[in-house]
Amino acid sequence: MPASPSDVVRKVYEAWQSRDLTAVGELYGPDVVFDWSRRQLHALVAEGRSAALRATSDLFDSFVESGVEIERLVEEANRVIALVHARGRGRTSGALVEAHVGHVWTVRDGLIQRMEYYGDQAEALATADRGG
Repeated sequence: MPASPSDVVRKVYEAWQSRDLTAVGELYGPDVVFDWSRRQLHALVAEGRSAALRATSDLFDSFVESGVEIERLVEEANRVIALVHARGRGRTSGALVEAHVGHVWTVRDGLIQRMEYYGDQAEALATADRGG
């Protein structure tokens, strides 16, 4: 039985947690789009697997330690709204950064097709009401 969209998203977070870029790359579709344009720092949109992996690697490199704890997943068809507690210690500053944010994932054929970052969990949840 194929993995559910929520299972795929959980696997991404597990790979992020272990900083396993090989495992991450196996979960990103070839035309994946990572939309981090809503971030306050380092806002960007990465299009394609290579660009998304580079952005993920850059994020890992920004922190000496980091983690993402799933607080809630809401699955609707091929989309998963993930409410997460993200934290990290800056590599350069040593500052601890924590935030409760939302990621909206689109999964097709067991691969991540799109991820959208929301700095506000309520805004991420509202995408369910808007249908995307």
